[in-house]
Amino acid sequence: MKKRILDGRCKPGSRISIEEVRWEFGVSKNPVMDAMRRLETTGFAQIVPRSG
Repeated sequence: MKKRILDGRCKPGSRISIEEVRWEFGVSKNPVMDAMRRLETTGFAQIVPRSG
């Protein structure tokens, strides 16, 4: 996911769909959320609770 951001495939301010990511990588929601939390701590993403 970080590579997507760095490559410009995820534009600044755009929403990253947890469901789309989990289907693309073939994983459950938990690993995707763990990755999103790591991205948030490094400033690459912002988690907005209950945003759908």
